[in-house]
This record gives sequence, C-alpha cells and structure tokens, in this order.
Amino acid sequence: MEEDINQEVLDSINQPVIDLLQRNIIPWRITPKPYMGFAKNYLENKEYDGINLVLLNLVYRHYYPWYLTTEQIQILGGEIKKDSTPILSYPSQSDNFQLQQLFNITSVNNIQFDVPSTFPNNLIGEDCDFNQSLNQLNQNSGFQILKDYTEGSAWELGDAIDPPFRDWYDDYTADVYHNLYTKIIHWTGHEDRLARDAIVQKFNSKSSAFSQEHLVGEIGTAYLCMMVELDRNKLIDTPLDYNYEWSKILQQDSSLLFNASKQAFEAIRYIFH
Repeated sequence: MEEDINQEVLDSINQPVIDLLQRNIIPWRITPKPYMGFAKNYLENKEYDGINLVLLNLVYRHYYPWYLTTEQIQILGGEIKKDSTPILSYPSQSDNFQLQQLFNITSVNNIQFDVPSTFPNNLIGEDCDFNQSLNQLNQNSGFQILKDYTEGSAWELGDAIDPPFRDWYDDYTADVYHNLYTKIIHWTGHEDRLARDAIVQKFNSKSSAFSQEHLVGEIGTAYLCMMVELDRNKLIDTPLDYNYEWSKILQQDSSLLFNASKQAFEAIRYIFH
C-alpha cells in the first residue's frame, strides 16, 4: 500500500534528487566504493530503509554510511562539528510522521567511533566473469534464477529472465550486469512474489505505475551494483534526455520517488532474505 505523505515533505525528499539530475548527475547510477553496507544508525546498528536508504546511500553518499540523531550524539557525549549540515530522516510509516535530523559520524567530534579496519568484500570479486557473477548472486539471494533462459523479458513474463547476449557488448561488462540485475529486480514484482501493480496489471509505458516500476528497477539495480562494487559510470545506454525526463517525472508525480524507494528496498529484502 502506498503512503499518504504531505506535499511539503514530498518536495523536500525530491528536491536533492532533482538538483542532482539537473546537474547531469544520476544518483542511482553512481556506485560508492568501497562497499561498506547499507546506511545504518550507528548506535542502534539498524539499517535504514525506503527513501532514507536512497538519500543516504545514493544521494549524499558519505564515505562511512553510519549516522546518529542529535539526541544520540548528546547521549554519547559528542559534539556536532561547526557548519555541519543535518540530513532529514523520514519515517517509513505515515502514521508516525516525525522527521529526525541525522548527522554522519564524520560530522561529530568527541566520540571514538568503532569503525572496521577492513570492509566487506564485494560479492563477486573484481575478476569474476558473467556466469560467476550470476551464480554468486543466486547463492547469496536464496533463489535460483532459471537456468534455461526463455525468450521474452522478466518485465513481461515474471518467471523468465533473459540476460543480454554477452557477445553484443564486447568489453562493456558493466552494461551486461546492469541489465541482468534490473531484470532480477523486476522479477520480484511478479504476482506470486511482491505483486507490484505495473507488472501484475501490465500498465502501459505512459502510466505513472509504469514509471514507478522503472524507478524501482533503477534503484534496486543500484543496490545490487553497490553490493558487487560494479562501476556503473561505464554504462553505455543512458539516453541524452534521461536526466531531463526523470527530473520532469519527479516534479509531475511527487510521490513516485518515495513509493519506488520503498518498493526497491522490499525487492532487495525479498531477494536476500
């Protein structure tokens, strides 16, 4: 079910994303390196979800993805650095809509943070080929992608994922992975899985639901690429008007990013849990 969020809050969510798009920066096509996990509350050791994950991991992209509220900083005896800018945290449920100010741990003094000396390895490794990547994702996700690929797309059929032929792309490995991971995200929307509207009801490409499913695929793919440290800057299939179109869509439908962010997180949780 989609949340009913007031317009002022939706505008504050969308604006930093629109600002990046208008500067020709696509937030969901930038891969933070090294991969240090999804953004978490440092004190609670709890991952953020939905729109918070998009803003913290894909928009603001601090080197250390760990955050504290103003109250938590005070509890730990810390002090916010001068001129530090807070990030607003948005609750997942609209019935408890109290915004919180977050600060990255690099914006805090007088606390000895326990940060790891080594970071999580990416799932597939730098030298893995296409099949190794696919098999590794299968093993880590808990589901088995069909071995015998049928014709058609995951978007249309739900149960068939058809990776692009490797020969078509030569050395553009990032584009191959990107297309495969996008199909995996759309795969989760099948009526027997998460039953997202655009896939179950097969909305046309001009509908808001179709745009939302497209953005679910983009954001979910960004998370998968982040986890395997895939450099999406090498992608070759970004249309010239891509940024302008998404900027226009987000301004026309202010709830789309919020709802797509929630569904993309649900897709990742479905795959890995």
